[in-house]
Amino acid sequence: MERQQLMDLSDWNEEFLHDLINKKIKAGIQSITNVQYALLFTMVQEMECPIYATLEDVLRYAMPAVTVPKKWANVTRSVMNNVNKNINLKNIVYQLSPQEKTTTFNNESIGNVCDALVKRNQELRKLRLTKEANVNLKEENKSLKENLTSLKKKIFCKRLRRKQKKKLKRKKEKIIEKNKALNRENSGLNARIRAIELDFAKKKNEKKKIHRLSNRLSHAKKFNIKLKQKLHSQNVDLENKRFETLNLKRELSVANDQLDIIEAENQNKKVSTKEGFRYSDSMRTCIMDLHGSDISANKISNVINIVSNNLFDTVPSDLPCFHNKITKSLKELAKQTPPFGRDLLPKISRFKHNSEPSSIRLIRMGSEVLGPRGDEKNGARQEWLAYLALKQKSSMIINYRGNRFINLFTGAVSILNHSEDIIDFISNYRENPNDKLQSVLADIKCPDVLSHVSAIAIASMILAEPFWNVINSDEHYLDLYKFIIPLRDRLVDWSSNDFNVFDFNYDEIPSLYEQYPHDIIQKVFNKAKIHPKTNDILKIICSSMLTIVKRQLNDHLENGVYGSLPDPDLKSRTSHSKLTNIPAENLFGDLDFYFKRKPNATLRHHSAISMLKRNKTIQWLKTKTENSRKVLLLKARKSAKSLKSKEIAYEKSVMEARKTHLQQIKKKKQQLEQKKKMEINKIEQSVRLMGGIVRSRKDVDRLLQLSKTIRLKKEKLRNQLLYCKQFMNLDVDKRDIMWKNTVNQMKDVLNTNFEN
Repeated sequence: MERQQLMDLSDWNEEFLHDLINKKIKAGIQSITNVQYALLFTMVQEMECPIYATLEDVLRYAMPAVTVPKKWANVTRSVMNNVNKNINLKNIVYQLSPQEKTTTFNNESIGNVCDALVKRNQELRKLRLTKEANVNLKEENKSLKENLTSLKKKIFCKRLRRKQKKKLKRKKEKIIEKNKALNRENSGLNARIRAIELDFAKKKNEKKKIHRLSNRLSHAKKFNIKLKQKLHSQNVDLENKRFETLNLKRELSVANDQLDIIEAENQNKKVSTKEGFRYSDSMRTCIMDLHGSDISANKISNVINIVSNNLFDTVPSDLPCFHNKITKSLKELAKQTPPFGRDLLPKISRFKHNSEPSSIRLIRMGSEVLGPRGDEKNGARQEWLAYLALKQKSSMIINYRGNRFINLFTGAVSILNHSEDIIDFISNYRENPNDKLQSVLADIKCPDVLSHVSAIAIASMILAEPFWNVINSDEHYLDLYKFIIPLRDRLVDWSSNDFNVFDFNYDEIPSLYEQYPHDIIQKVFNKAKIHPKTNDILKIICSSMLTIVKRQLNDHLENGVYGSLPDPDLKSRTSHSKLTNIPAENLFGDLDFYFKRKPNATLRHHSAISMLKRNKTIQWLKTKTENSRKVLLLKARKSAKSLKSKEIAYEKSVMEARKTHLQQIKKKKQQLEQKKKMEINKIEQSVRLMGGIVRSRKDVDRLLQLSKTIRLKKEKLRNQLLYCKQFMNLDVDKRDIMWKNTVNQMKDVLNTNFEN
């Protein structure tokens, strides 16, 4: 049948059908016949949507109490057969029971969607759209259907969430109640644990106290035993030392007699002046060679005595004794006078008992504070230079080193020359000067201190500096008597009471050596002249220097070995001897510098550089012609390889010798350990064979009763004592194990160990 025929037979109109499909009807349907079902099916089929899903959805809204069949296809098949055969058209397919009522609903949003679908389908039927338009419409229909399903799911999810929230609240309340109960139980358990811990700590402290007391008792017992043993051993040592002292006195008397004989022989041969100076360079080289050749130390002194008879005894530059003697004299003078200078400052009163004289202290501290390479922490070197630049002056202050011969004298001249500048600089140009600067200021302001410094400065300009010029000259060693004797005479004259250096003007003082003069600074001389005590202190300094000249340079005076015209043969043989030890010191200094700069380089490398620098090899090579230079360099390259291989082989041999020495030491130690183990095993076996280990006085008595002879008793007691010492770590002295001890002595030692 056609749709119009089905419409006429179904008692439905077009509007009702649209409202039914669009779900706009307000009241549900009580029943549906075969014709009505067929009309509704064809209408849905024309909409080109899922037929049975749409049909079921429409029927559910129209008839809420409808039961969904298992298969819509079976229902449709039977209805269509009836309609085609034109039978049972008015029979009811679905019908509500009289008890059930249809629910009213108003779902405008979903109805509008369905209405739009119906209108779209009508338009499609009219216009017969192309395949592409149909595809688009299908996609839009799918999206609309998905929106419908999502709306349904949201409503269902909201209901589920409400139920789940209620369940969660109930569970949460139960868990909170359980947690409260558990917290109560935990608090009670924690209180119990704290009480138990407090009890345990108290018991532990009591146990520690008991342990300490027991340790003290055991230590006290051991200490008493050791004291007894020490007293016993000290008595024996005292007796032995008495005998040793008697023997030593006898040996000393014999040695003194021999020394007197040797001194008498030496005085006949040569005048000796070996007091207060170092060995010469040749002597140092000799000592180094002897030490390097593995000669024992007790034999080196004899070799030194032999070599020293053929060397000069003194080097004139080796005279820091001037500084030491002047310091000693000024120190003795300071003891006779009350304190002055910085010693009066209460801030520095803790240093007033310092053994350094005030003048030398001022020279040293002034050089450290204002001189180069001084005290960087407390000094003011850079500010001092800036101050002198303002005054358009230059600094004369030097780096102070007290062990240098001329350093004290030159420092005194520089401090006296800058005395006014130093006072002005520290007083007016230093903000909050430190203690060291205040000490320098207090000393330099004191006229007594400056009088001492002035005396040292005068001695520097008139005596020390000219003598230093001689030392740095090319004079022969054997011609020094020409300069030492005038120095001695000048010191004798100036140390007398009748002399006053300030009776002369600065340019009228005769120079010590005409060929080696030294200029006298007028400013320094005039400043020294102001202080009245300068001349008296200068006499003390000259007398101190005179004692040093007579003692150290006695060989160059009238009665000395070199106090007159020298032998020409000796002079020619000693032409290489220098007046100073600076060349040798330069070599050692260069070597130290090279090793510091290149610590991993070999000695061969450093010695080659030193030879090139000091032997003037490059200058000698420049004097040769080009051909000879090439030949020499070629030979040097060839011989350098062989020399290098020889030195490497020598270094390897030295290393191998060291390795063998170490292996021998290890072998000796292993042998000693094996020997000790054997001795311990022997002691253990002998103790077991001779009655076993004793642990009490009764065991000792039983052990002695079983042995008949005294030797056997001693042997058993001795083995027991050795066992106690080795295995039980008891304090057993070697003297207690000696065979000369009696049986009772050994027995007492063993019993005392058991008591402890």
